[in-house]
Amino acid sequence: MFGALVLYLVMTGIIYIVLVAPPEEQWWTWDLYWPQPAHHRLAPLVAALDWIVP
Repeated sequence: MFGALVLYLVMTGIIYIVLVAPPEEQWWTWDLYWPQPAHHRLAPLVAALDWIVP
């Protein structure tokens, strides 16, 4: 169950960065409406790190 959750969150982040985010948007900036980076950038990163780091 946890593996599926990590997969879904990581895929959400990848799909957001590759397909959904506007091309002129810098991926390293946090200068956006805060739920956007929190849901589509930070949550996938935290889930992947939680899965990798014991």
